[in-house]
Amino acid sequence: MKRTRCTLLVATFVFVMPAVSYADPFQLTLETMMEGQAHNSIYIGHIFGPDAATVLSFSSNLDPVSRTFSFLLAAGQSYLGLPISLSTVGSYNAALEMYRWTISGQLGSQSWSGVGSATWIGDPTGTVNTTVTLGGNVYKVDATVEIEPSVIGRSTGMYTFTGPPSGPGGPGPFGPYPGTDIFRLGHWEHTVQA
Repeated sequence: MKRTRCTLLVATFVFVMPAVSYADPFQLTLETMMEGQAHNSIYIGHIFGPDAATVLSFSSNLDPVSRTFSFLLAAGQSYLGLPISLSTVGSYNAALEMYRWTISGQLGSQSWSGVGSATWIGDPTGTVNTTVTLGGNVYKVDATVEIEPSVIGRSTGMYTFTGPPSGPGGPGPFGPYPGTDIFRLGHWEHTVQA
């Protein structure tokens, strides 16, 4: 009987927990920024095709107090032999309990813009979505991400890409693809297995 009461008490506690119980603003802001970068790489790879010879380098700013972030592709880089630029600016909306960001980019003469959002719940698990528009077509990356609280800047997730019927390979969805990211010593890596 005591075991049953304990189980009910735990279930009730979990039910009334706030939307974000893992309250480390640094960890959540860092993970959100890294997910934004990962989503950018997924849709760039799907829309334009892979470029295994290219490593894209970003400069980034993170403010865990104001829960804001930004990143900018380092100048002078190319992807598939074309000049590429990309920038993203994001912040936390306390009223909505979510991060939101805007994206703008260009590869050669093709430019795109977009928005993204991330909501973190529990210990924490995130729902991360990005939508970009390029040439009148809409592309989406959706993910469910689990942060590993014992390792700052490490998470695993599943990523799905969806494009228009006229997009590369058809509308999709493509995936889900498993992915892992890690941030250590000022270096970030994200791997998605497609």
